[in-house]
Amino acid sequence: VPGSDPALFIGGSFTIANGAEMYRISRITNGSMLETDKGVSNTVYSVQAHETSGIVYYGGAFLDATGVPVGSVTSWDGKNWDQMGGGVSFPSTCDASGTQPEIAIVYSILLLGGGGCIAFSCSPEQRPKVFVGGRFELAGEGKNMVKARNIAMWDPAAANGEGRWSSLCDSNPPNRCDIDGVSYRGTSAQAASPVYVFSLAYHAASNMLYVGGLFQSAGQRYANINSLAAFSLTSKSWSIVGGGIAGPSPVVHALYISPGSQDLYVAGSFSAVGKQNSDVLSAGLNAGNIAVFSLTSGSWNTLNGGIPD
Repeated sequence: VPGSDPALFIGGSFTIANGAEMYRISRITNGSMLETDKGVSNTVYSVQAHETSGIVYYGGAFLDATGVPVGSVTSWDGKNWDQMGGGVSFPSTCDASGTQPEIAIVYSILLLGGGGCIAFSCSPEQRPKVFVGGRFELAGEGKNMVKARNIAMWDPAAANGEGRWSSLCDSNPPNRCDIDGVSYRGTSAQAASPVYVFSLAYHAASNMLYVGGLFQSAGQRYANINSLAAFSLTSKSWSIVGGGIAGPSPVVHALYISPGSQDLYVAGSFSAVGKQNSDVLSAGLNAGNIAVFSLTSGSWNTLNGGIPD
């Protein structure tokens, strides 16, 4: 937090830390573990601190932040929890069995922009845009709800500072997006296929958002893009990254681009890069679960074979 001692923010499924009640989030400052208000109601999977303002964002599977209703994502500015327009969710069910809707999960948070303020003094225009990835189908609430399959963006300055969620989708030509994010590929009969977004990374020079997880298509239902995709924030279009990745149920768990770098680090469970499982005529490159993609040359580096299973 600007103007204060450095802190390490942590989240998980704990309720006791250092002998004191701390509900799933905490911070460590000067060797002391401190609570953040009264925490959140369920597991935290992602924590991101906005370095210039000190606002901390949390994602997970929780619906309450110290008594404030939220939807699996929230932020703490030192005084208040932000409901962020209702967060993300799944459609409610109304059948006679009383089945509850699946709880949305946010696994990854990426912050873009914002600054020029400190914590609770920040106006909506000074807060960052927030990209979230996980497992959900909707973002927002009421008349402002939008379809957003497993990835969405929160703009706190939209609607004169009220904030709005949007999907990463452009239905207009030439993009013709029809699935509002990433999903299974093909017909509705495959809807039970597990789909997740686990990691996000941003490349400033190209204004490109990279998305990793477990999915079969991006932007269009029949687009063959497996578990690693790129979304242009300029053209609002989805694309495959370097020919893709392959292997038995390929999945990407982590993405990283260091500041100023032109390299995308990709880690997960895959055995080849430069191809997908459907590319029977492409040999690709053998890779052991980790590889680096050059954002300038478009080539892969398999890091001497990577990490074997």
